Amino acid sequence: MSAPRSDDERFAELIATEFPEGVGLPDPEPEQFRTWSPAEEADEDFQPPPVVPGRPWHPLTRLGVGLVVFGLAMVLLSAFGVALHWLVAVLAGAAVFGGTALLLYRLSKLPPRDADDGGAVV
Repeated sequence: MSAPRSDDERFAELIATEFPEGVGLPDPEPEQFRTWSPAEEADEDFQPPPVVPGRPWHPLTRLGVGLVVFGLAMVLLSAFGVALHWLVAVLAGAAVFGGTALLLYRLSKLPPRDADDGGAVV
């Protein structure tokens, strides 16, 4: 029985049988490394484009966000043991639902975005 061969020996034998003339790649020089990456460009500091200023929020959007924040703050207060009047608890629940409904209404009224808005393609 012969001694087991290493994977490198078996691979070299397989390549020799499959490609008797060789694989057609020149041997690289010892100091030269083969790379598939593009050539590096000159070192330049990256300057990001200026930030586009955002539009101010619509008053109904501000109201919706305020209602949701108020309602969630009251829920968190009651979760931490602060005793609230039942009317405040009811108003907090109504504020969360009303603010969410208002934000969804505002979302449906936004103009459609163009397909080619310059954003990332996923």
